[in-house]
Amino acid sequence: MAKLLEMVYQCTADKGTLRKVYPAITPQACREMIDIMAANDLRNMLGAGIPAEVKLAHKHGFSGYDVPWGDTRGEVGIIFSPVATYLVSFYIWQDIDWINWGINQPLYRDVSNMLYNFFNPSRPFWPEPPWAPQPEEEMAASDS
Repeated sequence: MAKLLEMVYQCTADKGTLRKVYPAITPQACREMIDIMAANDLRNMLGAGIPAEVKLAHKHGFSGYDVPWGDTRGEVGIIFSPVATYLVSFYIWQDIDWINWGINQPLYRDVSNMLYNFFNPSRPFWPEPPWAPQPEEEMAASDS
């Protein structure tokens, strides 16, 4: 999946294998593919580790044995961060019927955050954990 997304990204600049093998696929069509992926607003996996304003073009997926989404979680994405554009392909598999979301979601968030901070050392991002209390000014505004 990473290689395929890399080829689509290279195609946006009229380069790479996809353009050579399938010249009918235009750079504009590849930009549209990236834009469609960026419209995916589910940001609770790779997106949880990067700032909300950073563009993320991605596709997530689930699969499994006894249920269609049970034993595997996957996501591939291009992160358009302030300092670097980079690609992540991250799959988690466990030999069970259902992977515990409370275990795998923090892995996605933390790996994504580690990569973001690696590529953006002068602009690190530290996501609030879901259990963190609201800042006092937000609590006061919600009490009104």
